[in-house]
Amino acid sequence: MYFKRNLSSQLSVWQRNTTKKPLILKGIRKVGKTTLVKEWGGSKYEDVAYFDLSNCDDWVEIFHPECEPEIVIEKLASLWGCRFDFASTLIVLDNLDSCPNALEYFSQFNSLIDNHSIIGISSYFEFSSQNFTDNYFENISVKTLHPLTFKEYLEQTSQFGKASYTHYANRDHIKSIKKKFFTILQNKFEDFLVSGGLPEPAKVYHKTKSKSATLKVQQNIINSIESDFLRFTTGVLPKRLHEIWVSISRYNTKGNFKFSNIDLNSRSREYQDAIDWLIRVGLIHQVSTDINDKYFPADIGFVNTFYSDVVVAKNNTEYLYALGCLCRKFSSVKIVDGIIQVENKSNRIPIQCITNTGVKKYKSNHTGSLLVHLRMSDSNLMNDVLQLPVFFVDDVAKFNRIAIKQLKTNYFPEKRTADIY
Repeated sequence: MYFKRNLSSQLSVWQRNTTKKPLILKGIRKVGKTTLVKEWGGSKYEDVAYFDLSNCDDWVEIFHPECEPEIVIEKLASLWGCRFDFASTLIVLDNLDSCPNALEYFSQFNSLIDNHSIIGISSYFEFSSQNFTDNYFENISVKTLHPLTFKEYLEQTSQFGKASYTHYANRDHIKSIKKKFFTILQNKFEDFLVSGGLPEPAKVYHKTKSKSATLKVQQNIINSIESDFLRFTTGVLPKRLHEIWVSISRYNTKGNFKFSNIDLNSRSREYQDAIDWLIRVGLIHQVSTDINDKYFPADIGFVNTFYSDVVVAKNNTEYLYALGCLCRKFSSVKIVDGIIQVENKSNRIPIQCITNTGVKKYKSNHTGSLLVHLRMSDSNLMNDVLQLPVFFVDDVAKFNRIAIKQLKTNYFPEKRTADIY
């Protein structure tokens, strides 16, 4: 089973660019970077020349800083066994983090006379490249692959769910969801929250419905991530990374992390470097509030694994997934008086998630301003409040635009008994 990723369309845009730069695809461990590049590349190119740089010793001389890019390409072609046709071959350099020489050299590919398609794959790019000059980043493109969204999950796991989601997301007005289709989406969303957004555990749970089998896969991924703490950092930092990582994942109610969960005498300043590292490499999100900052793991599957021996409130996992999805889609996410304020170049949307906290105060202070209320209930638009099921969070901006236009035009068509959905 292969989960088709939305990022594929961005890779296709990059491919069609006649002056494309070498591209770094970054993302946390096991998020599906290698699978995406191989599947997408196999459908777009005649040949995908894949190189795993895990063993750095084998690659140091090939990526010598004084070696001309054309020579490096020739050496790679020799290893592959045939010359590269720049128009029909995709060159993939995986595990760049394991070979600092290759990562540092990567931007030099932009000076190639022939416009080769070259993708490098990195799990810790933000950390590994922190000392690179601005000139390096001017000569590369960077894309981030995030964990699966619920919408991507539906593409492969439920044709009825996919059709129902698409129907309601593509309407020209906010429409009540028929009970049987709401149930389908709700049940699939609950499955999704169990496995999380990493493809491997998602596939296991979809096929087996075994929480224990899924937990085992998730735990193996977490073990790999934790081993990287020792691999990429030194001194006391690995220990503090592990303490912060476990505490944020395990003792987390809607992002309300407490340093006292680590040790009653612990101080935030002692762990700031560890928090910054985890944020930089994409393993946790940070959201500012009017009281303190919230921290939570990048994928809901991590929370479920650390919580495996206790009962987790369903609305807690729904909230953390929604907040993570908003962090990935919007450039700015803040929480003020219980309302999530999300913003990017084209949208600024106030959102309340799960509870009613802050709704009354917000409405009294922002008359005529639309508020999106995410909760596990039917879609509805009334009194400047757009109520949406949490599983629609990935398309919240689209629903918000539809609702605003609907309110402006006073467009509220009556429901027809012949409607299938």
